[in-house]
Amino acid sequence: TQVVLKKGEKRPRSEHVASRTTAQAPALVDAAPVKKKTTSSTVPSVSSAASASASVGVGTRSPVDAARALLDRLTAAQASGDMAALLRALEKVEKLVVSMEMLKEVPLGKAISKIAKKIADPECKTLAGNIKAKWTSTLAS
Repeated sequence: TQVVLKKGEKRPRSEHVASRTTAQAPALVDAAPVKKKTTSSTVPSVSSAASASASVGVGTRSPVDAARALLDRLTAAQASGDMAALLRALEKVEKLVVSMEMLKEVPLGKAISKIAKKIADPECKTLAGNIKAKWTSTLAS
């Protein structure tokens, strides 16, 4: 049965879902998405660590989440033996702004040290050693 509605009248949700057939479903999907309007006054300011994580290519994640994601990339590349992927991940780690709290929470420093000591690829080994030295000097001061 077809329900006839007056102009501006809406049918209850239960009737709407129950009256849909598989032939009508694609028509409902084709509706254009609604875009939200944002103004510059509603956009929160970005801290330097968050902007650094954004420059690393990890979106708007927190710096700790960015470090965890990079740690996952490093371990996956190392386990697969893909030195090109490991080098790309190390380059992203090099751009990451670290703090002592972050390194205590995420064992990224241990992974970098392990790469610097045990990886045979000289390019990855050198970059990991440079990251380790940079973090040591930065966090010591």
